Amino acid sequence: MDPIRRTGSLTVRRIDHNVAIIGGGQSGSTFAFALRRAGIGKVTLIDAAGDAASSGPG
Repeated sequence: MDPIRRTGSLTVRRIDHNVAIIGGGQSGSTFAFALRRAGIGKVTLIDAAGDAASSGPG
């Protein structure tokens, strides 16, 4: 895979890191989204909730 992606006048360099985010709440989800947009290739989001319906404050 080409490590450099060009979109219009913007050049984004893909960084090949493995990132694990523990906690899939609002902050964890936001960080995962931001890392993917920044070109971090492999982001894993781990949460203790069994499914999306049981996540969040409770």
